[in-house]
Amino acid sequence: MKSRRITVHLPALLLALALSSASGAGAPQALPRIQDCRECPRMVVIPAGSFVMGSPETEESRSTQEGPAHPVTIAKPFAVAIHDVTRAEYARFVRETARPAPDSCLVLESAASATKAGADWAHPGFSQSDDDPVVCVDWNDAQDYLRWLDSKRPRKGQDAAHRYRLLSEAEWEYADRAGTTTRYYWGERAEDACRFANLADRRAGAAYPYMKSADCSDGFTVTSPVDRFPPNPFGLHDMAGNVFQWVADCYQTSYVGAPADGSPWMGEPCEEHVIRGGSFGHLPRLLRSAYRFKDPTDHRSVFLGFRVARSAE
Repeated sequence: MKSRRITVHLPALLLALALSSASGAGAPQALPRIQDCRECPRMVVIPAGSFVMGSPETEESRSTQEGPAHPVTIAKPFAVAIHDVTRAEYARFVRETARPAPDSCLVLESAASATKAGADWAHPGFSQSDDDPVVCVDWNDAQDYLRWLDSKRPRKGQDAAHRYRLLSEAEWEYADRAGTTTRYYWGERAEDACRFANLADRRAGAAYPYMKSADCSDGFTVTSPVDRFPPNPFGLHDMAGNVFQWVADCYQTSYVGAPADGSPWMGEPCEEHVIRGGSFGHLPRLLRSAYRFKDPTDHRSVFLGFRVARSAE
C-alpha cells in the first residue's frame, strides 16, 4: 500500500530531533520527558506537526466513521503520559478524596460480558497488579481524577494552559501514529499484533470462549502491566491494546466538519465520548491507528481506562 505523507514541523527546542516517517515502527525517538512532581505522571513532549487523520477508503477493516481522511495541523507541542493511569495511581486519588465506589461496571462473565452490580475499579472480576491500567472508570471519573492531579503540581504550574486533561481525538491519533502512516504504528500486518500489544489472543479466547480472538499469544489473558509491550516510536506504551482510552471529544459519526487544528470536537448534547486504542478483549483490527468508537459518558467497563495529557508550552 502506498503510504500517505506526514510532515512534522519541529519547534526550535526540538530541531535536532528527527522523526521517523517509515512504514513501520522504529526505535523510540529521543523526545524530551517531563515530570511535574513526584506523584505526577512521567510524560513525553510530542512535537507540533501535521498529519493525515483517519483512514483511506482502501484500508482493510475500515469503517465510514474513520473518514473522510483529512489533514490536521497541531501548532504547539503537547505532553502525553508514557502510559495509562494505573490502578495504584487511581487508588491514591480514591483514598485522598474519599471517593465513593461506583455501583456497577461491565465485566467478563462466564457466558458473556455484562454489567454487574458491585463491580468497580477495585473489583473488576479478575486479578490486577498495581501497575495494570485502572479500568471501570467513566469519562467523568477521568475528569475528576485530572482535577485532583492538578492539585499535586507546584503552584506555579497551576495556570489553565498547563492543566492536566485528556487528549483530543486528533492528538491521540497523532501521538499513536508517531510519524507512521500504516494501519498500525508497527506496520501493516495484523499478524504482528501480539508482539506489540495486549489484545484478544488465544489465552483470552480460551478463558472466555464467547470472545473473538486472534491466533497468536501475547502472554496475558486480561489487562497487563503498563510497561510490558514495546513503546511506539514516540516512546508511549499501550497506545494500542490493553485498554481503550477515553479522549476529550464528543462522538461524531464521521469527520465531516471536524476541526483541522487538533482541538477537541465538542458539542451539545454530549452524551457519548470517543474512545481509542482497542483493548485486551478486541481483535487486531480494532487496534488500528484510525479505529474509533464511542461509549456513553457514564459508561464503565473492564475494557476502558484513560491517559493524562497537558500542553507543553
